[in-house]
Amino acid sequence: MTNIGTRAGSTVAQFYVADERASVLRPEKELKGFAKIRLEPGETRTVTVDLDMRALAFFDVARETWVAEAGAFTLLAGFSSAEIVASAPFSLSETWIDDSPGRAAATA
Repeated sequence: MTNIGTRAGSTVAQFYVADERASVLRPEKELKGFAKIRLEPGETRTVTVDLDMRALAFFDVARETWVAEAGAFTLLAGFSSAEIVASAPFSLSETWIDDSPGRAAATA
């Protein structure tokens, strides 16, 4: 991000994921991360947000767990859901099912 203005300022970069072909009804894009950044005039900085597999997943009621289905996704970045300024398509090659130890303990 670059502050092209003449004053210091803050903004929030928002990161959304769109599942291009889910087997369940999902929103068009889902907010999965954000980062507030403050920049001086003319300053440029890289904004990063770590997203894990849960960022691609939905809760499968039948299986009682989080599932990220193999397929096409798009990562969207912007300042709001209506102001998307960048996007990057990617794919998940295999379906992921949350089998974390914390999940097993919670369902036992």
